[in-house]
Amino acid sequence: MEPARLEQLPTVEFYNTFRLCPLTTAFLEDLTGMKAVSTRSDFAAIHWQTTIVAPDTLVLCRTNENVVHTAMQYEAQGVRVMNGARIAAQLKSAQASGLLRGMGALAVQLTLKGTLSSTIKMLIDREIGMEELARGGVLAVSTVHGLKGFETAHVAVHHDVFEHAYAEEQSKSKDTAERNVFLVALSRHKTSLVILRDVPVPDIPEPGTKVQKTIDFARIQSHASKNTAEPQDRSGDPAGHPRTGHP
Repeated sequence: MEPARLEQLPTVEFYNTFRLCPLTTAFLEDLTGMKAVSTRSDFAAIHWQTTIVAPDTLVLCRTNENVVHTAMQYEAQGVRVMNGARIAAQLKSAQASGLLRGMGALAVQLTLKGTLSSTIKMLIDREIGMEELARGGVLAVSTVHGLKGFETAHVAVHHDVFEHAYAEEQSKSKDTAERNVFLVALSRHKTSLVILRDVPVPDIPEPGTKVQKTIDFARIQSHASKNTAEPQDRSGDPAGHPRTGHP
């Protein structure tokens, strides 16, 4: 091609990544417009649901308030809390602040339930440091800001990360801080990512429509290989067509 014509071609900015799988890069491009090419040949799984899928999941939240909520939700499962002592101190201070939003509102709710002191103690007792978290094998919760640059096998992203990013986008703000947090949160996993919210169901779904809540190429490929290896039973149709329907 002539040099003059090459100069007229548009420039597409992208980067290579060996950390994110092809499914994740496609997912992030769809949501954020970020263009990346994965050099990995395997695929992570992406789930939309309100609970975690792996016992050693790292839950990422946008706010300390939801770190506390998540810690209480998974307390019986032995959840650990990144910066637990600092968040406990903020919760205790919020009790006297008189604020009726955020940590202040949460402190009021816990006081009325009589569980503020026990929650503060739980946050302190369950604190986990970066070194221990990096060894893996634990269920933990943190803010996104507390773990920039960290990655682990299984990650779940709290819906408040989406809410802050969406509010920033809707405001038409030139500031992209919340959308950057959103991008960071969705790119910390190696094996599985859980979006902790249900998939929106269409207002008028087409007949027979199914809501896809999981994208797991490894499982799809395994199922396809199994079906290829096993001969189809064509005995149910006189014309020799395979039978349809659920097994």
